[in-house]
Amino acid sequence: MKRRLTILLCSIISVCSTLAVSIYTVVKQTQIPQDKAPVDTAPVTLPGEGEDLGNVSLINKETISVYVGDEITNTVLVDNKDKVLAETDLLIFDDAQKCFIAQKAGSAVISIQLNTEIRQITIQVFSLGSGTEQDPYIILNADKLLDLVASPVNNMSSVYYSQQCDLDLSGYASWKPIGDMSKAFLANYNGNGYSINNMNIVVTNANLSDYVIVRQGSNGTRFNTVTIGFFGRVGDSNNSVVIKNINFNNANIDTTAVDGLDTLDISYIGVLAGQVRYSTVEGVSNGERSTVSAKINSALTINDIDCPDGV
Repeated sequence: MKRRLTILLCSIISVCSTLAVSIYTVVKQTQIPQDKAPVDTAPVTLPGEGEDLGNVSLINKETISVYVGDEITNTVLVDNKDKVLAETDLLIFDDAQKCFIAQKAGSAVISIQLNTEIRQITIQVFSLGSGTEQDPYIILNADKLLDLVASPVNNMSSVYYSQQCDLDLSGYASWKPIGDMSKAFLANYNGNGYSINNMNIVVTNANLSDYVIVRQGSNGTRFNTVTIGFFGRVGDSNNSVVIKNINFNNANIDTTAVDGLDTLDISYIGVLAGQVRYSTVEGVSNGERSTVSAKINSALTINDIDCPDGV
């Protein structure tokens, strides 16, 4: 009996030893080297695509933002119109003009494979809005903003603007600020964290008249004044507004060609605005490669917290 117990005990020990060695071997073989991170090998599925992506070496993403009624002439979309129309009802195709027309607000993602490249195009279609706080005017390009602000009913403290994509001002040789000493920008503007890129303002003798406003002091003295920035002058004693959440990249302001001229008396210069009065500025940044080159001839300093100059 004692011999049988001894044999049974030895067998159990032998089995346990074998199992321990096997477990150690498996663990040792599956350990991840400390100098390498785990790799997620899950297949990538692009929105709107269910098929095998094959040998895709590059995924390019872009966003197209338009208003209802706008044309879309993107070549990739036009060349694949049947696929686009099958995947979204935001657009219709104009066969005569060979372009898409945005017919209703919404967003869609279209993924199109071109050889080894995937083009992932996000289409955002917006209604213009009515300018109220609940339904602000949507800004997708600078031209639309300029058109709206030109109307007095769209330039008051009860009006709201909401930027919904980055704006590129490179098409303007020298940007003319929105608002000046004769009529300030008096509406509310929310950049929503988007950028205003490539603003270039170069004031020279040739275009000086586009920027100068003649202002008369309380003693009757007349001053040639410039207010320079994306906005020239913001707010007044009757209109307190909010400008917020805008990033500026690659902004360039240069007035050195006219600084010191007897014809230029007072200069207010800033990237966002030359002067902000009785209003609030929040979350505005001057990002990469933004410069201001100006030697102010004479600056009118207003010691009033509600009237900062050069923002």
